[in-house]
Amino acid sequence: MMKAILVFNLVLLFLLCSCSLKKEDEDIIFNILDTEITQYNSHININIINKSNSTYFITLDTTRSHYYGGFDLGMNENILIKPIIYDENNDELLLTVSGITKYMTNEIAMQRDSCFKSEVKKSNDFFNSFHRLENSLILYSKDSLIIKIPFKTKYKTCTTDYEYIGIPNKKYFLQIEYQMNKEVTDSLVSKEKIDEFRQKGIYPYYKKIVSNKVSINLIPQN
Repeated sequence: MMKAILVFNLVLLFLLCSCSLKKEDEDIIFNILDTEITQYNSHININIINKSNSTYFITLDTTRSHYYGGFDLGMNENILIKPIIYDENNDELLLTVSGITKYMTNEIAMQRDSCFKSEVKKSNDFFNSFHRLENSLILYSKDSLIIKIPFKTKYKTCTTDYEYIGIPNKKYFLQIEYQMNKEVTDSLVSKEKIDEFRQKGIYPYYKKIVSNKVSINLIPQN
């Protein structure tokens, strides 16, 4: 009996310590300020809170939330938020392909090519600033920063339409994650700029940042 009580106490102590360490690790958090997201929203308002005694930077892009056509997966994940939609059972809702350009008329081909050129230009412009940390976000110690990031439940790329499709009478919740990758950052960002930031007491933040969950109203599939 005493042995069982001892084992129970040790397990309880381990769980309490794990929870405590998890909270201490959350130096920076995302707080979504919108109480509900609908299909009419064009942006998400996020308050980034730095609870630590250190000042950090992240390379989060605040101008878009879907992938750049000119970047690979690693680069895109290094600079973009990851929206995750859960249902009421905490199961993740996957993004659905709702349309693909199949018939390529001359007019559509010209529009597609123009779109590709625009995407390449946007990628190049962003990368030039990214490489010099000109578009990085500085998260000062014991301070917060409110940002606005474009987000839609339905969007299109140069060739494909994407949409989050819900089930009638089911509740859904949006959560945001972001994590800057050390390998990607070290290989693509100017070392001189990172050293310059360090000399100013500004350090890269590589831990995962997770937001609260807010209600999101999705259009059911017909």
